[in-house]
Amino acid sequence: MAWLSSLLAAHVHPVWEDFGALEWTVTALAALLVMWSIWKAVQYTMNPGEDEPDHYKRIIFDPPGSDEAVSSDAEADGQTGAQS
Repeated sequence: MAWLSSLLAAHVHPVWEDFGALEWTVTALAALLVMWSIWKAVQYTMNPGEDEPDHYKRIIFDPPGSDEAVSSDAEADGQTGAQS
């Protein structure tokens, strides 16, 4: 493990030369936490877990002028395809 620490210290800025195993561990864990948070944000944005097609979260998938958005809005207002 000492070879990894010396390799990293040789290729980084002078401020990071004195980093020990604890600092590198904390930095690595923080980087993993950030990557996991971004992954979950994208995952829940793309698949919100709501099955209803007119759920508010799905507005990002249907552009305002699309047929799906128009039919969803009409159904939400209680209107059907037939006008009375």
